[in-house]
Amino acid sequence: IWPILLMLAHRWVPQKWTPLFLAVVTFISLGTSEYLVQTNTRLGFYMLPSRAWELSIGGLAAILPKLSLRSSLSMLEAWIGAGLMILAIFISRETHFPGLHAVPVCLGTALVLYAGHTHPGFVHRLLAIAPLNFVGRISYSLYLWHWPVIIFYKSYFGAPIAPATMIGLGAVSFALAILSYAYVERPTRRIQGSGRSMVIAGVLGMIVLVLFSNIAKRAEKSPWRMVNNLDEQTVTANPYYYLCAKEGGAYDTKSCIIGPHPDRYEVILTGDSHAAHFIPTVLG
Repeated sequence: IWPILLMLAHRWVPQKWTPLFLAVVTFISLGTSEYLVQTNTRLGFYMLPSRAWELSIGGLAAILPKLSLRSSLSMLEAWIGAGLMILAIFISRETHFPGLHAVPVCLGTALVLYAGHTHPGFVHRLLAIAPLNFVGRISYSLYLWHWPVIIFYKSYFGAPIAPATMIGLGAVSFALAILSYAYVERPTRRIQGSGRSMVIAGVLGMIVLVLFSNIAKRAEKSPWRMVNNLDEQTVTANPYYYLCAKEGGAYDTKSCIIGPHPDRYEVILTGDSHAAHFIPTVLG
């Protein structure tokens, strides 16, 4: 959807208004993102309307007029950007991301890129060293691989994950990323074809994935999948499931302490994923 939106903007929006168009997209999407991370974390994390602003900030860094700043100012801009990216490590919160918590890392990255257009300095030379450059090349494959590796491990062995195990899972993710970069990404980039054939291939690929995912979803109780014999009412998630019945969710004082006196709670309700049906009894 994002590439199509850019194509339409390129065709219908005058070039001088393109930065304004991307700025509007940025602010609307950022507002949507902050609202959704407060009300529906999963929707805010996975859906395009709440993530488009991260893409549009990159677009602004690419198309804004390049100011003829002095070398010292460009270096300062790059250092501020690098500082914002480092700051993001310490202020990001899993339960409120992306939203405003993602602004420092996105804005910092944009500042580093923008400064590099005019006077590349120490920050850019540091980011260009071989190890970091290599991680950058495999970063997309690494992004795709790390989460399945973690999820399959946790599904089989359970949580939490020890620090030594985290290092091992990271090594496995790196190995898989290197392999997929070498044998999937690079060969794919060398495929020759017209723009039209690439678009057709991409659309057909998406259709196949959508059809397969719907088949898998509708076959939830088929023998070739994990069979769940519980009735519909039992398996329906209670209103607090996504907030409280997750790792660390019980400590969400804003949402998971229920009653008129959240600062002076008297009863702790714990159990499996169906324990929440005792809430009315506890409150009564």
